[in-house]
Parts: sequence; structure tokens; C-alpha cells
Amino acid sequence: MVKYQKFPINKTSKILPDAEIHNQYLNDADSNRNAAKPNSFTKDDEWDDWGKTFYAYLNLLPGINGLPLCYIIREDNEPDNSKASATEATMDDFIMLAPLTGVTFKNDSLKVHTILIQFLTKNSDAMSI
Repeated sequence: MVKYQKFPINKTSKILPDAEIHNQYLNDADSNRNAAKPNSFTKDDEWDDWGKTFYAYLNLLPGINGLPLCYIIREDNEPDNSKASATEATMDDFIMLAPLTGVTFKNDSLKVHTILIQFLTKNSDAMSI
């Protein structure tokens, strides 16, 4: 049985603006997809530098649940549960809290894999590494 929590009415002034920001993020996803698209990885690129650009690109693309796809390739694999309340968390916190297991993770990771392959297959040297 699902246990429902009471809406934290005293935090409305924080929650509603955050919801509006997230809705705008979701609405802007299509234009961001094209505007922030990194160049394909080439033999002249440093992987660490290009990887930061790729991470920033994934940060603009929402996954199945609206969380930026960059959570798939975050550096810390263990969720950080130090936030006491989701109503006080930022998007970066949600990225760090996202589980790296389950159906949503599997589908989002397949999407990230497909995107990454698209950037690599345009470069035969990168594919042979």
C-alpha cells in the first residue's frame, strides 16, 4: 500500500519556482539538443576535455523521468543520500541521488550509449581506439 505524504505547504515558496524552472528545462530540451551539441570526437581531441563537453550536453537532455541524462555518466557511482529533504535539493543533488539500477536507468543508459556512438562513429580513428 502506498503511503501518501502531506504536501509541505510551508515550503510552497521554494517548490513552485523550482517546478517552474524544471518545466522550462523540459520545454527547452529540443532547442538545447541542437544548440549545445558537441562536435564529434576526433583523433585531435583529448578524451577528458571532450568528455566534459559531452557531460554538459547530457546535462541539457532530460531522461525518462525528466532528470538530466548526465546522471548516467556521473563520476560518483554511489548515491549521496545526505540531503534530508527532496524539497531542499537542487538538480545537482537529484543527479547524485539517482539510482544506477532499474528500468529507468537501463533505458536512459541505452539512450546515452546511442548518443555517444553517434559522436564516435563519425570518426573512424576514434572507433579503432
